[in-house]
Amino acid sequence: MSSWSSSRQELLSVAAKAGVVSAVTTLGRMYERGGSGWAPNVAKAAELYFTAMERGDGAAANRMGELYLDGTGVAVNAVEAVRCFYQV
Repeated sequence: MSSWSSSRQELLSVAAKAGVVSAVTTLGRMYERGGSGWAPNVAKAAELYFTAMERGDGAAANRMGELYLDGTGVAVNAVEAVRCFYQV
């Protein structure tokens, strides 16, 4: 796993706010895994993946589907998981 610096997080946050969908997905991964100095926040990761999925990011849709299947950061929901996978 890679280590996430605060400057990297800041740059990704700026890009995500500017509408760069891949930055939203990357931020989701960062929050899911945690980084140097902070613990993972899978609920925040799920929010970011969901946003990226709604904007058409297939990787985020796939990861969101996996979270729904596992019940990680969100409630287990097989119907939503399938919906996410169909967006890929």
